Amino acid sequence: MTTWVAGTEESTIAATDGALPGRRGRDAAVTSPREPAGIWHAVDPDTARAACGTTRFLEIWPALAWSSSGDTDRCGDCAAAVDADD
Repeated sequence: MTTWVAGTEESTIAATDGALPGRRGRDAAVTSPREPAGIWHAVDPDTARAACGTTRFLEIWPALAWSSSGDTDRCGDCAAAVDADD
């Protein structure tokens, strides 16, 4: 059984120094942390392949489990594939 992690086609800069997400505050370091954005895909961390089979470039977030609770938009095809895998 695979332990799926999150992969996204987009990312954003975390809100820092009172700036809006996606923008660096005037006093923020250039290396402000990025965060996942957009639709989450379930990615096998060993193969870097999405459960849905997409061939789009995905930024992989190894510290974020696909099953993490939250209000994220998840790929329906990945959800179906992961459910079938369990």
